[in-house]
Amino acid sequence: MALDPSTQVLVDTFTPIIVNAVVATIGIVVAAVGVQVRKVQASTANNHNADFINKVAEIAVQAAEQVYGAASGDAKKGYAIDFAEKWLASRGVKVDLDLLDTALESAVMREFNYPAAVEPAAPPTETTVTMPGGDAETGTRV
Repeated sequence: MALDPSTQVLVDTFTPIIVNAVVATIGIVVAAVGVQVRKVQASTANNHNADFINKVAEIAVQAAEQVYGAASGDAKKGYAIDFAEKWLASRGVKVDLDLLDTALESAVMREFNYPAAVEPAAPPTETTVTMPGGDAETGTRV
């Protein structure tokens, strides 16, 4: 089916414009999705690194305690920082020393300053209570 000449001119004029607009829109959408995927990947990697750094800090604190025992805190802290920094570097994890120091202090608090959680007492169980006059009542909470 042939178009009349005036319609054909409109089709020939606007088709490249529409095609370019659609291609540009697809490119923008793909780029935006790519940026969001990259952000999610970076966030996941950062969370994994944070967990890893905290675990290394715990190991470093335990190692310092084992090596130095009752020695001063400064010697233990220096050892723990050096230990953790070397361990992380050997695995390709770069970490700011202030962040590492904070992770180590947190590990010390968890390891030594907070006693293990004490389980709460069990709730009272069902008992039999003998009332004055000899009556027994079951199911009474004491």
